[in-house]
Amino acid sequence: MNIPTDQIKTLVNELGRTLVAMATNTRLRSTVDEWITGEAIPDPEQAKRLTVMSEVFKQVSESDGADIARLWFVSRNVGDHKTSPAEAIREGNDFEAVYASARRMVTDTMSY
Repeated sequence: MNIPTDQIKTLVNELGRTLVAMATNTRLRSTVDEWITGEAIPDPEQAKRLTVMSEVFKQVSESDGADIARLWFVSRNVGDHKTSPAEAIREGNDFEAVYASARRMVTDTMSY
């Protein structure tokens, strides 16, 4: 699975290089820059995490705006509200919970 560099650029511009590196379980922030320049390619697990990040960021930001989407990404709202979407994506074991949280956000059924 390969993710277009423009999607990575968008994530970095909107969420920041540090959050993208953290959520993709990447040790070095400079690796994210290498993905953008084409010097490196995300491995399949990183590419999946980038895809999930891109899809849910787009979904939430189109509904509520980029500022709210950024807040949503770092707020504890996945599953039983013990983890953030960024942390859940990094863990990589329940992407469906991240998608469900995004759906609740855009349908105004999110509760805190």
